[in-house]
Amino acid sequence: MNANFESHSISRRSFLKASGVVGAASILAACGGSSSSTAASTSGAASGAAAPAADAITDYVSFETANRELETWNFLYSQSASDLNVTTNCWDGLLSFDCYGKAVPAIASSWEHNEDSTVWTFHLRDDVDWVDCNGEVKEHITATDFLVGLEWVLNASKNEANNTSMPTLYIVGAEEYYEKTKDMGAAAADLRYQDMLDAGVGIEAPDDYTLVFTCKDPCPYFDTVASYTSFYPASQVLIDELGIEGRTIGIAPVGCSVLAYNYFTCDMIEASHGRAPAVATGVKRSLPDNIVFTYQGDGDLASIGLCETVSAAARGENITVIFINNAIYGMTGGQMAPTSLPGQITQTSPYGRDVKTQGYPIRICELLATLDAPAYLARVTVNKVKNVKNAKACIKKAFENQIQGKGFSLVEVLSACPTNWGLEPQKALEWIDEKMIPYYPLGVYRDKEGEANG
Repeated sequence: MNANFESHSISRRSFLKASGVVGAASILAACGGSSSSTAASTSGAASGAAAPAADAITDYVSFETANRELETWNFLYSQSASDLNVTTNCWDGLLSFDCYGKAVPAIASSWEHNEDSTVWTFHLRDDVDWVDCNGEVKEHITATDFLVGLEWVLNASKNEANNTSMPTLYIVGAEEYYEKTKDMGAAAADLRYQDMLDAGVGIEAPDDYTLVFTCKDPCPYFDTVASYTSFYPASQVLIDELGIEGRTIGIAPVGCSVLAYNYFTCDMIEASHGRAPAVATGVKRSLPDNIVFTYQGDGDLASIGLCETVSAAARGENITVIFINNAIYGMTGGQMAPTSLPGQITQTSPYGRDVKTQGYPIRICELLATLDAPAYLARVTVNKVKNVKNAKACIKKAFENQIQGKGFSLVEVLSACPTNWGLEPQKALEWIDEKMIPYYPLGVYRDKEGEANG
C-alpha cells in the first residue's frame, strides 16, 4: 500500500480534540510546535500556534483511547505502552522519530558524543515553552527541567520504582542514587535535582540550553535511549506553583479511592469508608501548618460519609475536599449511588432509578450551600478542554483558601465512568453534557469573596 506519511501528520491539538482525551489538559506540556516527520522541521512556535496542514488528519481515534481509560497521564511514571502511545503525542522529549524510525530533533536541536560514545551532549532549542491546554505559556523550558525530571524518576519516594530501568542501566550513578532514596524512605521526598548531582549521577547542565549525559559504558545508540519518556523534562517552578510541596497530606478513604495513594507524590493516610473528613480534621488540627485534602467518590462522600461531610462543612474545618461525582459506584461493580440520576440504569437499578422508591439524587454543593461556615463550594467537570482548565482554577482556589486559613472548601468534579455506564469514552464525555450537567449545574455555589452563581 502506498501511504503518504508526511502529508498525514497530526498536530497535538488535533490529536487531543479528536481523541477526546481531555485529561491531558490538566497537565502542562512541553511543546515547541507541531513538527512534520522530517528532520528539517525543527523550528516552530509555541504549541498550538501552527495550524495543521490542509490535508492533515482531523479525526483521530486510537485503540488506546477508544476502549479504555488511561491509567495515568504522568509520562514520567507510567510504563504502560498504551498510555505512552497517547502521552507522547502530547509532550516533546529530547528527540523524536520520523516515519522511518530515524531519530530527529525535538527539544534538542542537535547532539554529539565523544570518541567512545560514553559522553553525549544535547543542544536544546531556546524557543520551547511549558504551555497549558489552551496554548498559554506558563514557563520557559531550560536544561534544568531535564534535571528535575530525571531526579523525579530516580527518586524511589516519588516514583515507587516505576520507569527507572533505562536511566539506572545506562547513566553513571543513577542506580546508586535510586538505592540511596530507597534507603532514605519518606525523607527522600525532600530531595531536589542538586542532591542528585551531588550524589554523582552522570547528568549536568553547563548552561540553560546544554545537557550532558555520562554513560557507564560505551553506548553508540544512547540517542535512542534518551528519547524515552524517563528522560522527559519537568518544571520545578510549576510543581511548586502553590509552594506546598513537602507539607501536603492527602486522605484516601477505603472504598471509592482506596488505591489513590499510589498516584499522589505526597504523604497519604487511608481512612475508613466515608470517614475522610473526620481524619482530615484530626490531621489538620494536629498539624495546622500542613495542607490537608481528601479525595473522595460519590459513594463515599455522599452515602456512608454524608454525615462526616456535612459536619466538617458545618464546623468550617480548614481542609480541602475533592469530590468525584460519576453518578455510580464505579469501583465495586456499577451499583446505584446517591448521585445516580433519575431513570439511570445501574447494576442495582436495572430498570432505572425510581425516585418514588429510591429517592432523588443528592446535590452536594446545593446541600452544603445552606450552611453558614463553608468558604468555597464549586462544581466543575473535565469532559472538555475548557472545562478542565476551569476545574484546575477552582481546585487551585480551594487550596489557596486553605493556605489563607479561610475554612472548608469543596470542589465537586463531574467525571465519566465509561465502563460502568456501558459507553465508549467519547460517548461518556458527551453523556456528562447531555445528562449530568442539566441535573448538576456547573458553577460556584459559595465563595466568601464573591457572589454565588449556583
